[in-house]
Amino acid sequence: AGGVASCAKHFPGHGDTDQDSHFALPVLSHDLQRLRSIELVPFQAAIRAGVSAIMTAHIQFDAVDSEVPATLSEPIINGLLREELGFHGVVISDDLEMQGVSDSFSSTEASVMAVNAGVDLLLCCHSFDRQMECLSALSAAIKRGAICDRTICQSQIRKKLLYDQFVRI
Repeated sequence: AGGVASCAKHFPGHGDTDQDSHFALPVLSHDLQRLRSIELVPFQAAIRAGVSAIMTAHIQFDAVDSEVPATLSEPIINGLLREELGFHGVVISDDLEMQGVSDSFSSTEASVMAVNAGVDLLLCCHSFDRQMECLSALSAAIKRGAICDRTICQSQIRKKLLYDQFVRI
């Protein structure tokens, strides 16, 4: 009502970790039932309340994807968040320079993986040179077809809807 977009974080839940994703990749081995009954509950409520954006977590949830952190996981972002929970807003990555991602993936590799997973906005917060490298990697991935046009178009539509909802000229 006040013209401010809200953002829930850190999807799919960061409350039960014993590591800080700034410095390491937390891995949770809870089963899907636990994930749905505990970690996802606040996100379900936020989605029902009309949250505008959701930020990802650099946490590996083995029950959904035992290969990559949630930020880079298509089964978690497009599968769990968008399809199962029905979130159609903007998904924002946590900082790709955090060690929860950067210990295993370069920022350029992570940026392409995150977009393919369904992330709309990427945070790369510390190095301007790294930001430019990520932009170049994304551009090159689009040109060679590693990121499909449909993915980019859907992301642009979500961002435009958010922009139109909150920016009054």
